[in-house]
Amino acid sequence: MKFDKQYPARVAPAWRGLYFDEQTWDGSHLFIALGRGAQILVVDDVKRALENAKVKRLLFTPLDEYERSDVEMRMPPSS
Repeated sequence: MKFDKQYPARVAPAWRGLYFDEQTWDGSHLFIALGRGAQILVVDDVKRALENAKVKRLLFTPLDEYERSDVEMRMPPSS
């Protein structure tokens, strides 16, 4: 979903939601979605296990809340 995001210096287009081709997922609990950049995706069980283990310096963002900038959207897809 495209929306206007307020940055410190200006308002610019951004997109909310990270989508991947589900046929590229092998069903593993941790995998990398390729496309515009590479994100490490985990299932909820992995997220909870890492949080319970008090692993630090991790940021979990639900796929439907992930934000991408106009610059990122104009990058060529990675191979």
